Parts: sequence; structure tokens; C-alpha cells
Amino acid sequence: SHSDTLKKTGADALKPEAFVEFQFAPNASVQMGMPRMLLTDATFFLNNALVFGYKGNAIYEGVPNKKTLMQFQTPLTPEGVMDLADFSFRMATPSTFTLEDVAHMMVAMATPDPRLTRFGGGFIRDIESLKQPLLTATKPLSVFKVKNPVEHGEYKFGDSSKPFPVDAKYFNVALIGPLADGGPLLRFVSDTVVLGQKMGSVNAQADAKGFNGMVMENLSLKLGPLGKVTIQKMIAEAHIDKKTQMIRLKGNYGGQVVEVILEGTQLTINVPANCVNPFEIKAKLTFDANTNIAEVFDGQGGVNVDPSKITGCVGKELEAALNKIAGEYKSLSGYTASAANAELKKISDAANAELKKQEEAARKEYDKAKNAARDTASKANNAANQAFNDAGNAFKGIGKKKKHHKGPDPKFAASVFDWDYYYDNAQDVVKTKADLSTHWRDSGFNEGRQGSLEFSSIYYWRRYLDVQKLCAKSDHACVLDHWLDHGLRVGRQGSGSFSVASYLNRHKNLQAQFGREGYEDAMEDWQNIGQAEGRNGTPESAEEGPISGPVAGGGGGGGAWSDMDKCAGSYVDGFRIRSGGLVDTVQFHYANKGWAPLQGYNGNAAFKADVILPSGEYIVQVDYRAGDRVDAVSFKTNRGKTYGPYGGGGGTAYTYTVTPGEKLGCMAGRAGSSIDQLVFSSTGPR
Repeated sequence: SHSDTLKKTGADALKPEAFVEFQFAPNASVQMGMPRMLLTDATFFLNNALVFGYKGNAIYEGVPNKKTLMQFQTPLTPEGVMDLADFSFRMATPSTFTLEDVAHMMVAMATPDPRLTRFGGGFIRDIESLKQPLLTATKPLSVFKVKNPVEHGEYKFGDSSKPFPVDAKYFNVALIGPLADGGPLLRFVSDTVVLGQKMGSVNAQADAKGFNGMVMENLSLKLGPLGKVTIQKMIAEAHIDKKTQMIRLKGNYGGQVVEVILEGTQLTINVPANCVNPFEIKAKLTFDANTNIAEVFDGQGGVNVDPSKITGCVGKELEAALNKIAGEYKSLSGYTASAANAELKKISDAANAELKKQEEAARKEYDKAKNAARDTASKANNAANQAFNDAGNAFKGIGKKKKHHKGPDPKFAASVFDWDYYYDNAQDVVKTKADLSTHWRDSGFNEGRQGSLEFSSIYYWRRYLDVQKLCAKSDHACVLDHWLDHGLRVGRQGSGSFSVASYLNRHKNLQAQFGREGYEDAMEDWQNIGQAEGRNGTPESAEEGPISGPVAGGGGGGGAWSDMDKCAGSYVDGFRIRSGGLVDTVQFHYANKGWAPLQGYNGNAAFKADVILPSGEYIVQVDYRAGDRVDAVSFKTNRGKTYGPYGGGGGTAYTYTVTPGEKLGCMAGRAGSSIDQLVFSSTGPR
């Protein structure tokens, strides 16, 4: 039942292994010459397979006080001589090791033994030629702190609590003999801290190509004005051969190179400017093994570079770089923010000049086409053009618009249809080659299009509450009639772009010429003179309503008057009235302003009403009767109290309701021997 076991035992018995082991006493040391080191707690062995070896704590020449656990073995010739044809070392380095220590360990591996001469003089191929370069680079290599990924701990011969490691995982250095590909060579693996930064695991190798080690990690560094940034895949590398000793860190951020070079005792930072980040960081300083590169970068502010000197920095990218220097980098030295602003101005001026050139060319082309179309339209003999002329309308540059009136076709009133405006704002119609006047009459007006800067039926309907009550939203003809018959006369706003009241308010010379309520005359002045001179006709308020616009009650007799000069910014808080069958005299008092001039009959008859409203009370509604004159008037306040009516029962009854939330504002009208007309308005937008 145990025949297989017996057979194996018998076979093993045919090749017994003899083993001889020499163990030195604890703390005893052996000075070695191949390689040059001091070996303590040493054990030497020889077996019948003609393999010789030793193990123990190795302290290499040039690396004092750093014990490395080392195990060496090599086959012997039949005569018992080491032929070093297939030697191997394996080592476990301590936590205090650096690449400087690795360099000294490699130098210790150089030996004049003739058996290794053909491999370059030692246990590492071409080590003789690497000795001096390695020793030259020891200072830079000292910043690479390397730690065995799986440390074993102290070994002490004879102490069972501190055994020599058996498991291969504890050994992070391997020195492989000539039979290996490229051998003999050294391979080294370790966790790494470079210039104070954890960099992960380094893989290093020493062979005929020299000594090469590289580790890659993301690093957080302050990069001048950018502040703390993460540099992805920053590479720390050491390359040493007969001609080159290169120890550096290199990466990039946003295409900007970030490089740290170590040579001798000097550390050089090189962060050249690029177009995205037009600043550079250049510095040289002495370093030691404890230098922390993050702290070094914290002290580097950076210097601006003239972007025009950066290769490939042109066009929009150049402009963006200059803007950075003029803005977020303006505190840096070097190329100044003022220089950047000067260049930006040159770029802007050149761009504006080119833009103006293009705009001028486009304008000339546009005007050429428009003038040709205007000339053709002015000579057209059709019904629409006839209605245009009958309304006193005119083409710009060809005629002068007549005083405001409706004409046979109100759609062609001067404030309603402007051929040039329609050409500029109805390009879809222009492209069809249609006659613009005919299109406006037959289609455009009914579609709710705007035919002039001064009037839009859609805007006018939305703005005024009384127009909304009077006209359906789509009844553009009804809305237009209200504008021409009432709105313009009292200075209502006909579009979101123009206000005749604002135009008149801004120009004192027009007030002196036409009076404070001369809105129709002011409109004519705007259309024939003011607009061409570039005067300001934009509304003083952006309020779109809906509001209660000004309303005129009564006829057109007498002379025009206005309390605007007295009441500006105030509201009616008192009134005096003489009346019989008609309203003969009115005088209004304005809060904090006092009494405005008396209007109408100026005799000695007593006032039927002489009222100053209590504090906090104001007028929100006016009921009145009017025909050719104002027959009667009464006032209702915010507290529900009614004053009046004053006057007779003639005329037609009307009601003016103040815009909700506002008060009865500046009064105006017409008067002779009695009150021919009163214009009611609210405080706030007209």
C-alpha cells in the first residue's frame, strides 16, 4: 500500500545531499572584498551540488550604519573553484535607504576579479565605467528616499525572534549573473519619496545601458498665480551612464511644462511660459536630502512673459494671453499689465478699424440698394403711394412731412408709417421685391407689424387700459384711430422706442416754441429735424404698463395751459373751482409745491370749491361732463370721498380713473372765458 512512497524514498537515497555550514558568532564581522562590504551575523555554506554561498547583514562601503540583509550564492567548478557563471544576490534594504545608498552599493559591486573582467569589471555589467558617474550623482540621488515595500525587520544570528527571512517577498533587490539576459545586472523595487513627495513604487535597473530608475505620480504644487494645482503623472527619473547624469522631475499642467533638474548641489526649476499661461517660473537654489519641492514651489510667484515672444501665440490666443496678464496676472513682475493693455488696445483699434471698414462698406452697399428702392417707390403711381402722399407723409431725403393729420387712409399718417423704417425692419418683405407701401396697406398693418419708430398698435394696446376696453387686441384700426384722434394730442407713448412727451421734456427750446402740451408740433419737429440731428427721443421710463394714459376732456377753444412747471414730480392735493352751467375757473394745488396759476374766468365771483385734501388723501378718479367745453367736474379720493360735481348738466358724461397705485398728476388744458378743456393724467409714466 506504500509502494509509491518507498520508490520515491529509494530514488532520493541515490543522491544524498551533503551540506557544510560555517556560522560566525553573533556580532562577529567579516571584511569582504567581493563585493566590498562588512558582513556580520554571517553564515557560509557548501553543498554536494557544488553551490557555495553566504548570508548575513551587509554594510556596504560608502553606506555606513545601514544594514542590508543579503544572501549570495554561486556554483563551483568540479575542482571547487567559484566560476561566477551564474551567481545571484538577493537583498532586503532598510527603510532609511536612498538612491544615493544604492549608488554606493553598486560601486561596491565593482571588483578586479579576472572572472568578471569580460562583463565590465564587477557583478554589474560595465560597472567600472559607471563608478565615477554614480559617485558624481550621489547628491541628487539622495533626494530619492526608497523604502522596502515589505520590510522584514532586524536579523540577528542565534536569536530566534530575529530570523533571516526565507520568503522571497522580503527581498527588493536582485543581482543576477551573466546567464541572465543582459546580465550581470541589478534590479531594484521600492516605495519612493522624492523631494518630500510620495511618488509610489520605483523600478530601477543597472546594466550595460547604465542606471535607470523611474516613478510616476500625481503631485499637488503651487504653480505661480494659478495657486495649488494637481500635475497629472509627474515623472521622477534618474538616468546615469558614461556620458549622462540626469536626475529630474518632469510633468505638465495645461500644456505647460513643469521641470525640476538636480545637478551637483543645485536644484533648477524650469516652468516655461505658454500661450495659455503666459508666465514662467525659473529658479536655482541649493538643495539637500530633506528639501521639500512643494515648499520650494510655494515660494515662487512667477514672472509674466511677453506673449508675442511665445511660439505659436497668435490671434485670439494671443489676445487671451494678454487679457490674463492685464487681469489675473497683473501683480506679477516681468511683462507688465500696462504693456499688455497697450497691446490689447492696438489689437482692439485694429479690429475696430477693420470692423468699421467692413461696416462702412456694408452700409454703403445697403444705402445704395435702399436709395434705389426709395427712388423707385417715390415715383410709383399707385393707390398706396397716393394715400401716402395724401396723408402729408414723405420719403426721407426727398420731402418734408406735413403737420400731423390722419389723411384719407390713417395707416399712412406720418407717425404711423415711415417708408425707411419699414425698409430697415421688414427685410423679409424687401427681399420679395414687393412695393412696401402696398404691402403695408394690404398686409403689414393688419399683421400687427410696426411701420414707424413712433407707433406700434400692439404696444399701444398693451400700454393703455382705456384702449384695451375700447378696442379688441386684433382691431388694429381701432387702436390706430385712438392714437391719431386722442393719444398723440396728449403726449401718450406710441412705441417702446420713442416718447414724444420725453422728447418735448428734454428740449426747453421746443417747450418755448410749442408750449408744454405741444405734442403734435413736437412730433413734427422730431420727424423733420430732431431725428436727423440725432436728438434723444427715447422714453424716460421703461415702464410698459398697463397704465391710465392722459385723457383730454372738452373742446379745442381757448388757449393751451399746463401746470407742468409748477407740479413736476408732485400730485393734486387741492383745487379751487368757479362754476355755473359750465366750469368757469380752475386752480390746482400740488403737494409740497403750492398753488399753480388760476385758469379760465378771473373775476371776483366766489369759488364754489376751495379744497385742500387732508394729509394722506389724494384723488384717484375724476368724473366729468364735456362737449365743446367742460360742463362739470367732480373728484373721488382714495378714502372714498367725493367732491362735486361742480358745474351744469350739459355735455356727455365721462370718467377718468387714475393708474392703480398712483395719484392724479399734473393738470393741463385749454381756457378762455371758461374752461374749454381739461387734460387728466396720473403720476408716473405718461
